[in-house]
Amino acid sequence: MIQPPWQLLPIASRLPMSVWGKDHFSTLAYLETSAVDHGGRLNNEHMRCAVQIHPLVAHRTRDDGRRYPTILRDGSEQPDHDDWSCLEDFVTAGLIVAYYRDGEGRREVNVSFTPAGIRLAHSLRAWKMLGGTYATFRPEEAPE
Repeated sequence: MIQPPWQLLPIASRLPMSVWGKDHFSTLAYLETSAVDHGGRLNNEHMRCAVQIHPLVAHRTRDDGRRYPTILRDGSEQPDHDDWSCLEDFVTAGLIVAYYRDGEGRREVNVSFTPAGIRLAHSLRAWKMLGGTYATFRPEEAPE
């Protein structure tokens, strides 16, 4: 159970899993590492951030992630979609739950994985161990 001052993160992005590519899956791997090693606490500096879309979680350096659109499964680019948008897609897909609280000039975000998210993260890790890449990962074909 989440305790104040943590609140559920509002969600804007809604790309379906069928189009996710390397940026989604590398972000999922980072979120899993954060969940395992840091209790779910994200380091905003490790997330590609388009300041105009997600100003409350922007890097202190204010490097605008809009220069780096999300790469989709077919290799096309999704403009105005950053790692925070990928996180929102994971929430929409029921893979993670994201909480935030405001602190020290920017928003802090924590994540926890649902059972479906744990299974997908496990499959992604197995895929990588077998020599696969984030760009070639297909959840529907993933090793168990």
